[in-house]
Order: sequence, then C-alpha cells, then structure tokens
Amino acid sequence: MAPPTDDRTVKKSLRGLEILDYPVVVEKLAEQQKLSEIKVRAVVRGLVGLVAEGLKTGKAVRIGGLGVLRIRDTKAPSALPLEDKPRAAKKRVVLSPAKQFNVAVDLDEGR
Repeated sequence: MAPPTDDRTVKKSLRGLEILDYPVVVEKLAEQQKLSEIKVRAVVRGLVGLVAEGLKTGKAVRIGGLGVLRIRDTKAPSALPLEDKPRAAKKRVVLSPAKQFNVAVDLDEGR
C-alpha cells in the first residue's frame, strides 16, 4: 500500500471532519511496530471483535491509555412525535477517555 500523499483527496465525514481511515491506520501502525500489514489487520480486527463482543454482553471495555467504552441509552427526543408514534430512546457506544488520552490530544493539560 502506498503511503498517503498530500495531494490525494481526504475523506470527510458527514460533519466535514477529516477521517483517519482503516487502511491508513493499518499502514502507519505496521510501520511503527515493524510488522506486516497482514498481521496488523488481524490484530485490529481481533481487537474490534473483542470490544464488540464485550459490549454485546453488557460489559464495559477498558483499554489502557484510551479509556472505557460502554453502551448507554440516550433519551428520546423531546420534539413532537411524527404520526403520533412516540420516539424510542437509542443505545449508543460512548467512550469515557482516559486522562492520558485527553493529554495526548491536548484536551487536558494534565491537571
């Protein structure tokens, strides 16, 4: 896989944020850890699978340096329901970031 170049189009999310996508993550991680991209893909897929399985069984998943992932119920919107159908609350995966993660992305000055 060729390294990303500055002139290649940047993927954007629906909200206009730049996305560090899976192939780039795998490439950079393989380079940093001096592993093949095939091995890194297997590790990343394995991690995602373990996290998903833990969340499906109702567990919170703590990843050192990143934080805790858990499923939370969100409140139903308070707007008037369409066609007299009440809106249901949704479940979402949320991350409670570790302090060192906030520091690493300059969200917290280590207080």
